[in-house]
Amino acid sequence: MSETKAIIVLVIAVGLAVIWLARRRQIPKISPLSEDRFTSVNVAEISVAIARAEDWFKSGSLPQRLNNPGALKGSSGQLQSFSSAEEGWSASYNQVRLMLTGESRYYNPNMPIIDIAWIYTGGDNPAAWASTVASELGIEITETLNDYLEVARPASAHGWEV
Repeated sequence: MSETKAIIVLVIAVGLAVIWLARRRQIPKISPLSEDRFTSVNVAEISVAIARAEDWFKSGSLPQRLNNPGALKGSSGQLQSFSSAEEGWSASYNQVRLMLTGESRYYNPNMPIIDIAWIYTGGDNPAAWASTVASELGIEITETLNDYLEVARPASAHGWEV
């Protein structure tokens, strides 16, 4: 299979997965971003990868019970509780946008996934977290979010919509 066909298949598969999850009401729709560097699909893919690393998709998990797919913590350091899964996904998307734009207090798009993992997990099994996130994104744990955007860019560069 040629590289272009593989990219098209990947984009379609990710799009279908996002649509399927949104219809299951686990991932709400998000508005398009004005950023040229990334798309709302990139934000959703990274958010889903983080949610998988945080066990959101495991029935009865703490993030699920708290409607917090990104296992986001408040200023107290405790996991936040959201009133709905949609509100939790919105907060997760916002965190990822901050990571990608470099506006986060803790993360920037040039950090390797393993470095993000050390901060995100507070040192609680960062290698497993990084491995899950990187695997979901199709990159290595030593690669950055910018590296991921370069891999994911062909779909947005061509103006394809998923």
